[in-house]
Amino acid sequence: MRRRPLTRVSTGSASRGVSDGCPYVERCPLAVDQCRCEVPALRQYDGREVACHRAEESEELTMTVLGGDS
Repeated sequence: MRRRPLTRVSTGSASRGVSDGCPYVERCPLAVDQCRCEVPALRQYDGREVACHRAEESEELTMTVLGGDS
């Protein structure tokens, strides 16, 4: 069984020249101020390693932000 990714991000290059915060902050639909200021630590969540401040919220938030699970 293949697992879906925790978040979906748009295509394109990583953040332009951002040295603080998450490298995906410019293209992640779930980004908040904390993401701009702090690099998320790699940690265990739901049986996999994640580096996201909002991993626990991400599945629900992804459905809200992107309007469904398509």
